[in-house]
Amino acid sequence: FLFFFCYCVVTWGSSMEELILFLFLYYYLWEHEPPGLIAPTYGITLDGLERTLQVNHLSHLYLAKELIEKNFFSPNRRISNTSIVILSSYLPAKHCDESFFHFSNKNEFPFFLPGAYGIAKQSSVRTGRELEKRYNNVKVYSVHPGFASTALGLQRGGARIESAGAKIFWWLLSHFVRVKVMEEAASTTIYCLLTKNLEKGFYQNNKKTRWPKDEDNVIDGDNEGAEQIALKDQSCWTKSISLIEDARKGLWK
Repeated sequence: FLFFFCYCVVTWGSSMEELILFLFLYYYLWEHEPPGLIAPTYGITLDGLERTLQVNHLSHLYLAKELIEKNFFSPNRRISNTSIVILSSYLPAKHCDESFFHFSNKNEFPFFLPGAYGIAKQSSVRTGRELEKRYNNVKVYSVHPGFASTALGLQRGGARIESAGAKIFWWLLSHFVRVKVMEEAASTTIYCLLTKNLEKGFYQNNKKTRWPKDEDNVIDGDNEGAEQIALKDQSCWTKSISLIEDARKGLWK
């Protein structure tokens, strides 16, 4: 369905309103099989890459980069708003261990959250900032949609214990925090896409908030801190693009 969606948007040259509608339909129709993955067990995709990183990070970066470089965001396609929203779960990104990136074998794959999921989400934040630096006609926002009740982790063909564990997780979580429905979870994304002259950054509940990693929240004038962030973002970009290019060449199969 994702490939069908991309084909329709690129072929028809949709307006931003139509593009948002496609995105909403994409998430709504696939509510029971969302375009994300949380899995406590190791697995690889047909490209040979670890599935959690590819599904939650690499595939999104590849799509965004391809659309930009193929001039999808150009006047002749009637899309004047060139905003990209990165979905990043705040707590997994905040507490992930960035000393790891791509898990190439099951022996090193972490069982507990934030694990590979947190790494994928934080990597999307880093490459999103770098994406904005490399392409002048694009604005990037990172968004925490909140705790949304989906089938994330339930229907991926994994072990039954994974599905049971995910159901128990959502049941327990609903007793401590407010769990959003899909439409509520999408509201901040729509807000960032449609609000003109919105300041770039990380958003939750239609409000700008701190970046997940504490070290990314430098004060104005801290040039050394900003330089360290830039180096980490560039490093993450390089690793991500390298994995994508190698996978496209079939080197991981």
